[in-house]
Amino acid sequence: MNMSYCRFHNTNLALSDCVYTLDDIIEGEDTISRDEFIALKNLYQNCISFLEFFSSVDVDIEEANEMMARLEEVAR
Repeated sequence: MNMSYCRFHNTNLALSDCVYTLDDIIEGEDTISRDEFIALKNLYQNCISFLEFFSSVDVDIEEANEMMARLEEVAR
C-alpha cells in the first residue's frame, strides 16, 4: 500500500508503466500471464470507476471493451 501523502503520485507512476506495457503486449513484444490478466481486468474496472467519479469525462466503453478482448487473446 502507498502512504497517504504519496498515494496518487506512486499510483500515477505505476499506472503509466502499465499503459506503456499494454502497447507492448498488444504488439507481441511482451507477454502477460493469466494471473496478471485477472489483475488487469480488476484495474480496468477500477479505472472505469475512477473516470465515472468525474462525470464530465466521456469514456468509450465499447472501444475499451474491444481492447480488453484483444488483451485477453494474448494472455498466457
